[in-house]
Amino acid sequence: MSFTHLTAKSEKVHTLTAPGKQVFLLVNQSGDFSFKLDAPDAKAYIFALFTGKDSVEHSIKIDQIHNAPKTTSHVVVQYLGKDTSSLRYEGLIRIAPSASQSAASQKNTNLIISDKASAFSFPSLEILTDDVICHHGSTTSRINKDHLFYAQSRGISVADAEQMLADGFIESFFDSIEKVGVFPSLSVLKEGLVI
Repeated sequence: MSFTHLTAKSEKVHTLTAPGKQVFLLVNQSGDFSFKLDAPDAKAYIFALFTGKDSVEHSIKIDQIHNAPKTTSHVVVQYLGKDTSSLRYEGLIRIAPSASQSAASQKNTNLIISDKASAFSFPSLEILTDDVICHHGSTTSRINKDHLFYAQSRGISVADAEQMLADGFIESFFDSIEKVGVFPSLSVLKEGLVI
């Protein structure tokens, strides 16, 4: 297994030519990224975290290209939107005719904590063979008012409660990385992160 922190690196195309697990991390890194699974039993796990402040506009496109059988790819994109920031996410899972028995997923979760922040999500599938498992999903929500009310009833200010919920959202992202068996230091994970 290998772990690659892609933030601020120039490579946009990553080709997996051997079996095994590779984990990729992006933090506040816009751009077009392509992950090509060209070897049977190659596994790519891609995690992208965005924290938007002020009027920052993030845009990311991630292509998961399965060219070999029995390959696996999973994408997790999380966005915490503040102020007037925005995120545009586009994702493509492409399963080639030669890539049967592959599994792929895309998950995009957005938490908006201001009235003017926004998120746009465009996941897509192109499946050209049978016997595969593929799914995608996207959710965008605002901070739950009941959660804020509960915190206030315990003497926590609205600003502190919002920060606690934002911190929990960010921690859930790091938890998803640990679930695939990667345990880099928090300083490595949070490189480039601004909350």
